[in-house]
Amino acid sequence: MARTPHDHVRQRAEALVRAPQHPGELARLLVLEQRAFQAEAEVRRLDHCEARLAVSSARRKHPRGSNP
Repeated sequence: MARTPHDHVRQRAEALVRAPQHPGELARLLVLEQRAFQAEAEVRRLDHCEARLAVSSARRKHPRGSNP
């Protein structure tokens, strides 16, 4: 089941609170941080793709050298 970045951040915060009393939480915390970083990277990648597509679409509508 896919989780949202918000879910990863919430779970990470919970693990951080428990970590001092439960050393075993470190592994869980590292996995949760990895998932949060991956989710953030995916959002940045999708934003990048969206920007590329917008530029490409604008260039097709108005090629260089043509008068709109």
